[in-house]
Amino acid sequence: MQKEFMDEDEFVMVQERYLKLKSNGKAEDASTARVYVMTTDHIYTFKDGRRSRAYKIKDVGAILINTSNETDFMLFFERYDDLHASTKNRKDLLDLLKLRFNCFNRNITLRVFGVTTTQMATYMKTNNA
Repeated sequence: MQKEFMDEDEFVMVQERYLKLKSNGKAEDASTARVYVMTTDHIYTFKDGRRSRAYKIKDVGAILINTSNETDFMLFFERYDDLHASTKNRKDLLDLLKLRFNCFNRNITLRVFGVTTTQMATYMKTNNA
């Protein structure tokens, strides 16, 4: 997987299996192997061993956390597709993301919102709301 990083000097900080959330707010079945990798500069998602998305940590616009459970979250990006995920290690994963974001954007506050499952499904369909 490291061959697919944008910069060969990046170090992996978090590597976690995750399930992609569908637009109805439910997680897909676990048969698809998806991996979330956060390096010092980027967030990568891999599907079946191949990179499917790459995001810059400094471009995270907001984090939506599902208050109904301990696993679901959504990363909102201004310039990219949003990341909808469910992982058992959500708290640690997002805490480290917040710290890295603050290293890049010292004068910007990362917005973190707690939402219900219904609200999250609405935002997943359209982030205009």
